[in-house]
Amino acid sequence: MELWEDISKKVGDAASKVGRGAEKLTDIAKLKYNLTVRQGKLEKQFEAIGRLHYEELTSEADNTEVIAEIVSETEALKGEIAELREKLDDLTGAAHCAKCGVRIPRGSAFCPSCGEKQPEE
Repeated sequence: MELWEDISKKVGDAASKVGRGAEKLTDIAKLKYNLTVRQGKLEKQFEAIGRLHYEELTSEADNTEVIAEIVSETEALKGEIAELREKLDDLTGAAHCAKCGVRIPRGSAFCPSCGEKQPEE
């Protein structure tokens, strides 16, 4: 009887581990999706700023207030993107190179892209 209890416990532990892994993968997918959506919005913000600035340069339009509002929204969006990247890095065990910003495995001594020695954690 003890054998069956041991087997049952091991099967339960394995199922629990698989469940946690699936949950982690789901969280990573959600973060990546939200990151992609916000990056798309950021590109549209930059396009709008460029269009409005072009109008100012080619006509008598004064878009200063509108541009300032969009810039403010853009800065908030960049903050959201940074938070999402940080959460994604925490889930995936990644870090960023102190010099070039490339994603590297957490705890790396050197950046594989630029060779920069990384600060110790």
